[in-house]
Amino acid sequence: MQAYPKTRTSFPAAQGWIVLKNHHAVPMSVLIEPWGMGLELSPGESCHVLLGANGDHEPSIEITDSFFIVHGGDAIYQHGEEVYDFSNQH
Repeated sequence: MQAYPKTRTSFPAAQGWIVLKNHHAVPMSVLIEPWGMGLELSPGESCHVLLGANGDHEPSIEITDSFFIVHGGDAIYQHGEEVYDFSNQH
């Protein structure tokens, strides 16, 4: 089990596309679960994440000091290009 920094915020999210933007002065990682894949966002950068069904669980997002952890993430796009797309893996 991977250890994450202390969670500041966790909330349920609706299925569909969301935009995650790094408003911090330092890089943040975006991790999509259950795939364990992600990318790093420099300060001011953003990405689009597709939220899907994660088995029996609704999508949710945890925000820590250094991570966006997206449970039920199916795809990440950045700068209009696919980074990861697992939407056909269900």
